[in-house]
Amino acid sequence: MDLGFVTPDLRKLDRLHVGALVLYLHEDEVPLPDVRGLVDWRLCGTLSRLIQLGRVTGAADEVVLLPVGHRMACERLLLFGLGPRRSLDDAALDDAVRRALRTLARMRVHSAAVALPGRPFGDTDPAAAIAALLRVAPEEPEVDEITLLEDTAGQHAVGTSVDLERRNG
Repeated sequence: MDLGFVTPDLRKLDRLHVGALVLYLHEDEVPLPDVRGLVDWRLCGTLSRLIQLGRVTGAADEVVLLPVGHRMACERLLLFGLGPRRSLDDAALDDAVRRALRTLARMRVHSAAVALPGRPFGDTDPAAAIAALLRVAPEEPEVDEITLLEDTAGQHAVGTSVDLERRNG
């Protein structure tokens, strides 16, 4: 698996040529924070409208596929529900990442940009989030190019975790 990073800002998102953009939502996250708010803005409030209409809820196990048309460089947007906002333990992180990778593999998407659960700027420690990805990614080798949406501090923490994992593995 090729792993890359991009800071979550609008200009960088506009240049992301990947098969899918993966975002996670909690049921009680309104207005949409961080990169999800940027994507909503780029899609002219589509995500907010879908949430207001109850068509997207962020409920646990919810998966929503949205076309993005010409508004973004990625081909499609996938939203994964996490249920009520809470701290995610290792099992919940693994489960959320596994659902996303399995869905991408079934859709035959080989490259994706992913804002891991609780990242960026969220409650999840970046090292814990990348550890979940590294534990689960071998299960779905078809998804072989992942770009993580991560702020600079998170990129540094994730890079350190990846280096340690490679040395120990």
